[in-house]
This record gives sequence, structure tokens and C-alpha cells, in this order.
Amino acid sequence: MSWFRELPPTAGLPLSISDFIGNSKESTLEEKLASWLDVPFLQVEASGTAALVIALHSLKQLSPRKTVIVSAYTCPLVAIAVQAAGLRLKVCDVSLASGVIDFDFDQLDSLCTPDTLCILSAHIAGLPSDAAKAQATAKRCGAFLIEDAAQSLGARRSDRFVGTTGDIGVFSLSRGKGLTIYDGGFIVTKDDTVRQAILTARRKLLEPYSASHELSELLGMIGHGFFYNPFGIWALSSTDMISGFDTCTEIDVESARIRSKLSVHSPGEFRKRIASRCMNRLPQALEENWLRAQSRLQNLRRIENIQVLSEANHDQQGTWSLLFLVMPTPTAAEQALEYFSQSGLGISQLYPFALPDYRHLNYPVPPAHAPEAMHLAARSLTITNSSMLKESEFVDIAEAIDRFASNHVSTSGE
Repeated sequence: MSWFRELPPTAGLPLSISDFIGNSKESTLEEKLASWLDVPFLQVEASGTAALVIALHSLKQLSPRKTVIVSAYTCPLVAIAVQAAGLRLKVCDVSLASGVIDFDFDQLDSLCTPDTLCILSAHIAGLPSDAAKAQATAKRCGAFLIEDAAQSLGARRSDRFVGTTGDIGVFSLSRGKGLTIYDGGFIVTKDDTVRQAILTARRKLLEPYSASHELSELLGMIGHGFFYNPFGIWALSSTDMISGFDTCTEIDVESARIRSKLSVHSPGEFRKRIASRCMNRLPQALEENWLRAQSRLQNLRRIENIQVLSEANHDQQGTWSLLFLVMPTPTAAEQALEYFSQSGLGISQLYPFALPDYRHLNYPVPPAHAPEAMHLAARSLTITNSSMLKESEFVDIAEAIDRFASNHVSTSGE
């Protein structure tokens, strides 16, 4: 175990003192984000999950269809959001053929029916999936496309930011995702009819303002800014004040944490002003993440028997808050994770299960043929791409992964 030092699982964007005391007359967070992403409508929400709940309710107003198709490898909160919206879930297997986590598009075609309301296309681990292909599939069956860009604010595919191709895009502004308001998210659309449906759904779902809740969120954001460093993360390692992507092994839909994620309320203006000032540094931080990742990817690609996920083409760019590896066997992944569990070096696992395999979801995910998602969940691990990780430490990590991968070459049994 590394005493007095622990690294975050992702390369979040640290807050600075100037973010808290800067000019209050500059553009709002909504204005800056909308201009950067080139979208005419953007609404900041209490969480990325709340933004998804609003998106699903808005589409219910525009169609009598009831089925939502999602990836078998995604955050379990997605299933809870579908349930909260009163809709049915279908699960589609994934493919790594393009170098990123995307739908098995042959299976996706077969799952679409006249009852398909929307396809939810996720950009997992900050890497752009093929939203244009998912949109074409949705259009063939008369469905909508929602892009889940919760992990991918700032990622690009061709000349577009991810989250802006579909009918609706949902993003996260929670801690560990990059730009943060501690707990938060936002929703975008370029379609005026959809925009009106979003506003109508939001009015119906909006909960009364709670000063005590907002004070708690603000204090959390201040604490996050103060403790987002190796010593601070170590000191708060038993809390969720400093966290990365949601990697829950158990999801209790009745817990206060999950109810909070589903809650639709307006984040405070002061938190949004802090994030607005912080956003001035976001493009540069993303560029630095990308440059840091290129060096580290070269090191990892020398390792035989593992797959390192990365952009499919040169016209794409991820956010690179983490590096995503697929080990040759579940045993290799399990042993590597155990080896690093007390290291404090930011080694983690994004989702430990495929969506149908979460036993404590309290929401029955229908049976699905998703062997690739199950294999991916069992064999994957992630490495932080934070600048807090020293290059000498990264070399040690790569050498250890090489040992585990070499000792467990894939066989038909695994």
C-alpha cells in the first residue's frame, strides 16, 4: 500500500482558487458549453442520470413506443433511469472490432421493432463510438437516438463533438468526469420539437429547491477542489468525495445515493459559475490528456496478449481520462486487479459485470445474449491517465501487466 498517496482512477480537471473568486460577469456555464459544442439548446441538470431521465420522458411525449435498447456493457444507472421513466429495456451485445466499445450492429438491427422508442448509444471510457451508424439504425425503424456522453465531454468524431449527432445528448458533470459541478450533468438537442418536449418533461419532473441540499453540494465541490491531490485522495479514500466513473458492484435503487441521482432539480448558480471559470482550461487539459496517452499507449502496445482500446480512426479523439485494457483471460485481470488493489496507483475496473449480471439492481434486466459484454467485463481493467501518475510508476504498471498477461494466455476455457 502507498501511504499518504492515492491517485484518482481518472484524469479529472482540478479546480483552482481562481475558479472560486473570478469574474462573475463572464459567460454562464450553459452559454460556454453550448458555444463550444455548437448546439442551440443546453440545460444543466442535477446529474447525468437525471438528464437521461428527462430525455426519456421527453421522447415518451413524442411517441407511443415503449422500448429502449441499450448496450450490455454500460453503467447500471442506465437501467434504473429506464425504469424510472416507465419504459421497457432491451440489451444489445457489444463489439470491439473498431477498437472501441460499440454495439454489435447486426444484433442491434435484429432487436429493433415497431415498439422501439430509442436507441441509447454510449461513448464508453471517453472513446467515440459510431453514433452515426446507430442513428441510421434508429431511423430505419422510426426510433430516436440518445447519445450517452457521460464519460466523453470533449471527445470528437470527425468534425463533431460526441453527444451532438443524435436527437438528444446527455453528459455528466460529476466529479472525476473532467469538468465538474460536483454532482451534475446536462442535456442537449438541435431539434426544436425535441427541445420543447424536454422543457415540458422537465417542468413536470422538477422538484422543489432545497437550500440544504445545495449547500451540501457546494461544500462537496469546495472539498473536492481542496482534496483533489494524491494526499487528499488518500485521506478521503473511504468516502465518495473523490471518485471517477461509477463502478458500482451493487446497486440499491432504494438508496439515498441512487434517489439523488434520479432527482430532477436545478443546480445552484454559484456552483455553475465555478465550473464556468474552470471550463476555460478544459480544451487545453483534453489536449494534454491526449498527448500523455499517446506516450503511455506506445508502452502498453508492446505487451503481447492484451488489447488496448483507442480511437478507430485519425479523425477521432477521445478524452483520455483513463486507459482501457482487455486482458487475455478473466484470471489475468482478476490477479492484476488484486495485485494493484492496495497500490494507490489508480488501477480500477470500469464495470465489473455486463448489465444483465448485476444481481442487486432491483430491476429485472431481461435475459440477453451478450457473451462479448460478459467477456469484456470479466477481462478488463483501467489505468488512470492522470498527470499525478509518475512515468516511472507507469513503467512499473506496464511491466506488471506484461507479467500477468504472459502467464495467462487465452484458451477456449476462458
